[in-house]
Amino acid sequence: MVPEFDPIHIPRATLVEGHRYRTPEGITYPSVTTILSATKPTEATDGIQAWRERVGAEVADYIVREAARTGTNTHALNEAYVVGEVHNNTAGLLARAHHENFIPYLDRMGRVYGTEVPLYSDTMKVAGTADCIAEYNDLTSIIDYKTKRSPQQPEWMIDYYVQTAAYSMMFTALTGIAIQQCVILVSSEKDTIQEFLCDPRDYVSDFLLRLEQYYLGEL
Repeated sequence: MVPEFDPIHIPRATLVEGHRYRTPEGITYPSVTTILSATKPTEATDGIQAWRERVGAEVADYIVREAARTGTNTHALNEAYVVGEVHNNTAGLLARAHHENFIPYLDRMGRVYGTEVPLYSDTMKVAGTADCIAEYNDLTSIIDYKTKRSPQQPEWMIDYYVQTAAYSMMFTALTGIAIQQCVILVSSEKDTIQEFLCDPRDYVSDFLLRLEQYYLGEL
C-alpha cells in the first residue's frame, strides 16, 4: 500500500523555545516530552546518570548528540517518503539505513492526516509534535518513529505509549477524530525493525497522573 498524503487542517501550536510551544492564542505550554522527562521514576534517572559516569561526560554528550542527529535525519527521510517527495539525500549512511528499515512499515499506511503535526490542549495545558498521524493497517493511528542502538523490549516502551496517548487526546480534541491505536516503530543499528502497538485508552490515566505531578512540582 502506498501512503496517500491527505493532510487535515487543524489549529497548530508553534515550537518557540526549547521544548515549549505557543498556541494560536499566544499561550505557552510545555511539551509532552518535557513533562515525561521531568516525572521519570527515580530508577530511570539514576540509570542515565550511572551510564554518564561510566562512559564519561564527553563520550556521553557525543553519543547523545549523534543519536539526535541520526534520529532527526531519519525522521526527515521518513516524512519525505510518506508525503511523496524526493529527499535531498544529504542524510548520513546510518540514517538512510534506518529509513530503509522503516519503508515496509511506512507502506502499511493508507490516508496520512499529517506528518510532524504540532498539537496542543488548553484543557491539559500541554503541547507536542506527533511524528505521523495516519491510517495504519486500516486503523486511525498516532505513529512514532524511534532509532536505537539495539533492539528494544516491550517494557521499555511504556513512556512512548504514554506519550502517544497524550497526542491521541489532543488530536481527538482538535478534530473530533478518534485515535484507534498508537504505533511505535523502532529501527536499531543491529538492522532490526520492531513494531509495538497499544490502545491509547490504556495509557490516558498514566499521562494525566504524570501531568498532575509536573504541575504540582512547578507550584
